[in-house]
Amino acid sequence: MPDKKAFTLMEVLIAILLFFSASFALIKVQQSIMAHLQKARKQSTLLPLATPLLTLPVDALRAKEEPLYRYVRFPKLRDDEIFFLKQTRLKASRAKPKRETLFETLKYNVWPVTVTRKNAGIRFIRITP
Repeated sequence: MPDKKAFTLMEVLIAILLFFSASFALIKVQQSIMAHLQKARKQSTLLPLATPLLTLPVDALRAKEEPLYRYVRFPKLRDDEIFFLKQTRLKASRAKPKRETLFETLKYNVWPVTVTRKNAGIRFIRITP
């Protein structure tokens, strides 16, 4: 039986197929990771802007975009800070409350609240008695 000195065409084609399928899978994983990072980046920049809306009463949360300047008031603001607050528009919407009971005596409402800006959104839960 002669010694095998080279690869056959079938072996080469299978190796190329395996290489390209592994490369394709890695590219898909990278795209997925990048999409999740972009979403996390948008949410992380939205989080500090959304905190003034969370201090509002639940009845004040409406599903329309309003400037952040309406909710944030400080005694001393520079012109560029006022301009930023007037240009930043957020939309806070609330869903219908869900009545919950804790320890069979404490009843409270759970309000799902969503704060959005452009394509980013963050979901919060407000709890009221």
